[in-house]
Amino acid sequence: MAFDPTQLLEARATIESAMAGRINQNNLRIPYFGAADALINGAPQLISGVSDLKQSTSQPVKIPVFNKVPAGTGTLRKCAGTGTGSVALVPIVYEGITEEFNLNDLDHQGNAVTRDMAFAYLVAQKAKNIYQRIDDKAKAFLESQKATVNKGTYFGTTLAGAKRVPYAQRNELFAGIQAELRSNNFSGVAEAVTGFNMGALYGFQQNQGPANAQNLQYQLQNFNPYFTAMNNGAGVFDTAYAFEAGTVGMFDWLRPDFRRGRDIGTDVWMTYRLPAMPGMAQGLEVELKVKYGCQGEAEYTESYVMHIDVAFLGAYAEETGDTGVYKYELLQGA
Repeated sequence: MAFDPTQLLEARATIESAMAGRINQNNLRIPYFGAADALINGAPQLISGVSDLKQSTSQPVKIPVFNKVPAGTGTLRKCAGTGTGSVALVPIVYEGITEEFNLNDLDHQGNAVTRDMAFAYLVAQKAKNIYQRIDDKAKAFLESQKATVNKGTYFGTTLAGAKRVPYAQRNELFAGIQAELRSNNFSGVAEAVTGFNMGALYGFQQNQGPANAQNLQYQLQNFNPYFTAMNNGAGVFDTAYAFEAGTVGMFDWLRPDFRRGRDIGTDVWMTYRLPAMPGMAQGLEVELKVKYGCQGEAEYTESYVMHIDVAFLGAYAEETGDTGVYKYELLQGA
């Protein structure tokens, strides 16, 4: 049975209903991809015209930005002003992610697992793998972007670029993060990519409103959390990367031949939109290369290659270490 693009719709159903066929429910569990989601959502705020970048015929490699203009020292009126601004070029670095599989007709002859069932399952697994790899890269990017310049003083101790928050201050965590962002001249919506332990604290405070003996809900105003699995250090209850919305972003780029689509009989070039994972507004689109061929003793085989190029960007920091991404580690209690 040859590949039919409509089968991708059936594969989407397999991904979107991870509990379908409960014998596979453990393998089909969908993690939270909070880091990837935060950066995908941040891209349109970080880069104007991100959709134009994604549609360019070649990969954009640099973005022009304005440098700071120093304050003057003058005190007297002048007939004419002097001085010009300057720009810098921020490089864009792309990282490729590829997942692949193949189907052999003979493997499914007389097999309880049909070829179509295997196809849907493999697409589901590969889609999950792509999201997981992007999420891992997003967390690594946030770690690389953590600021070494932080004028905030709400939390006093810093170790290896992370503010250390005593467990006793856990109910002040989100208010303290916003206070430190303001100390660094960020007054917009605060966002944080954090783990599930802090997520539990967030949920607790969300339910401690004005009708409770202690109102903790107020500090969650103008604060958007994104949850993902964090690798916490020794003695750390949970980790968060906090920033103003639009400080960091990620965008993807697909080759024009895949966007246009091509079918020459033995090979197909196309794009496929992965279904949105839990909490995501929409799924990512990937390149899909299909090839019909044979292996062994002329056994009919279809091979599939899913690929996406992604670029991670942070707001331009003219001063080294002043990135606007702040790392917080909530320490374990006694």
